[in-house]
Amino acid sequence: MFEHLAAFNVYSDDRHIEYSSTEQWRYEIKVDYRQRIAWQEQALTWRLKDKKASTEALVYTLNRMRDAYSDALEERDVECDSARKAYYLAKIDATERQWLNVILRDKTWDNRERVASFLQQKADIAYNAGHISEAINALSQALKIKQTLYGAEFGEMTVDSNNLAGFYAQGHHYKEAKDLYLKLIAYYQSRLTPMATVISRFTLLFARKHRPGQYFPLSPIAGRI
Repeated sequence: MFEHLAAFNVYSDDRHIEYSSTEQWRYEIKVDYRQRIAWQEQALTWRLKDKKASTEALVYTLNRMRDAYSDALEERDVECDSARKAYYLAKIDATERQWLNVILRDKTWDNRERVASFLQQKADIAYNAGHISEAINALSQALKIKQTLYGAEFGEMTVDSNNLAGFYAQGHHYKEAKDLYLKLIAYYQSRLTPMATVISRFTLLFARKHRPGQYFPLSPIAGRI
């Protein structure tokens, strides 16, 4: 019940009207954001006490809790009050930690990928906000999880590794940035060297066996050279 109540949007005026999907009537409602948070907190308390609650149900409720706190940050009285803003930011961090703990109860491949994806998004948000240290921390954690998922297959982590190297450089962690860039270069060289060898051998064979003006029989598109 509380989760349904908390689902109502916080309206700033009377022009917004909600239509009921189950009844042949419509209603309008205005809910203060603090009341919405209180309802959602009660819903989360009940959900956490429910020993039969599934991981997905807990994740859903925690996502709604985080949304409620995030929406509060957009309220004018919160934006103008640094103490309130810090309070809700701390609530968001605590909710995210709960979310991570719930997800990792079932350490399946999919759940670990979800955590890695979440940390990647968190790193992007932190970077865009200019919080380089936080971005480095989040993306480093994401890469550690991916390492457990993909093992030695570095190719699955090149984009994140490149981004992390950039974060290190911007945060003046030059040694860490250099180490990652060298690792990336070594990986790309290991991928390109075999291809370059095959191409060079193929080119040499072609040059020896075909004179200018002949058609190249192995070409998928016949053309004169």
